[in-house]
Amino acid sequence: ELTVTEVTEYTVAEDENIAFEVTGTYKAPLFVKTEETLIGSMAWRFNQDESGKLVQNGFRDEPFWVRVPRSALDGTPHGLFMHGHGQNGSGDQVRAGNIGRVCDDHHLIAYATDMRGMSEEDVQNILALILDLSHFYWLADRLHQGIVNHVVLNLAMEKRLPKLEALTSRGVVVNPAEHYYQGISQGGIYGPTVVALSPYIQRGHFGVPGSNYSLLLSRSKNFDSFYTILDVAYPDRIDQATALLLIHGLWEQSDSVSWYRRLSLDPLPDSPANQVLLAPAKGDHQVAVVSNEIIARSGVGVSVMAHYAADREVYGVLEASYPHTGSGLVLYDFGNPWPPAGSNLPPTTVDTLDDPHGKPRQLEAHNEQMVHFWRTGEIIDVCGGDSCTPE
Repeated sequence: ELTVTEVTEYTVAEDENIAFEVTGTYKAPLFVKTEETLIGSMAWRFNQDESGKLVQNGFRDEPFWVRVPRSALDGTPHGLFMHGHGQNGSGDQVRAGNIGRVCDDHHLIAYATDMRGMSEEDVQNILALILDLSHFYWLADRLHQGIVNHVVLNLAMEKRLPKLEALTSRGVVVNPAEHYYQGISQGGIYGPTVVALSPYIQRGHFGVPGSNYSLLLSRSKNFDSFYTILDVAYPDRIDQATALLLIHGLWEQSDSVSWYRRLSLDPLPDSPANQVLLAPAKGDHQVAVVSNEIIARSGVGVSVMAHYAADREVYGVLEASYPHTGSGLVLYDFGNPWPPAGSNLPPTTVDTLDDPHGKPRQLEAHNEQMVHFWRTGEIIDVCGGDSCTPE
């Protein structure tokens, strides 16, 4: 069930691409319950019966955002795509200008929700659990709920959005046969999980993605502040390394490292095979690109596209030529160097060069490649025969 709380219309001066936004809530089946944390806040854990079986705990109203472009006002049918937000963020990141341009240029409607477990609402509890990692289930259990919410909203957008008065009264026609996923950073990390589990999503695009958080943590500048707290609770580096590996046994249940094989190699029962496009940025300060290369050589059906790395040999992968039908990995190069070989630290250029993390999505060519892939399953070369160096 979708409940509209507000419809905001924009003038062209306010937003040249988006005509109006619909915000509201949807009913999500709840499989977690609250528990008080060490600092007095309320966290979430699985709701289980006496036998340990997971049981539903009623419903919870969760937020949604829908962005409708000006191109939809003339009644032209528009497809849908879900936006996956960045680290510990919110679904309101779907308001980004680059997403509005994609919608208006390509006849698409964007929507989003919060990834519970690693959303703004969870930050306080994440900081609390770092003081005692035996409570890591506060994050891990609720991530399952966050993914359930995403799949439920996929269904609601297909079945209920086309009939929503906020859209029909403005002459907007939704084409639910076109239904895609687009996530950036954290949204690219959990995108494969959402796409593999959702029977409603056709194809997914993962911007500056990664996988396997136990590999990503120490290689990201984002976790410097978290490590400051970890140093207080676990001052011994060996204890830290051991603890992080142990908690990943819970984390990997929702991490994309466990779900890539379910996209096309071994789909879930009654779920169609999916194709995905990965678009990392060389020398990314926040998400380690090497994690995507590991996926590409894991035999799960993700090809490395031609001209991936002219200045470095990538172990154990074969490049696919353009155009390519199926899943693939395209590297965007903004001039940042690779991290030192064998390093489990952030790139050495964190303090000297701009972070390329947010740059690919701003390129028109990147977005054309994404939309073409969504609609055809084909990865085309928009890079002029090199490793997508924007110049």
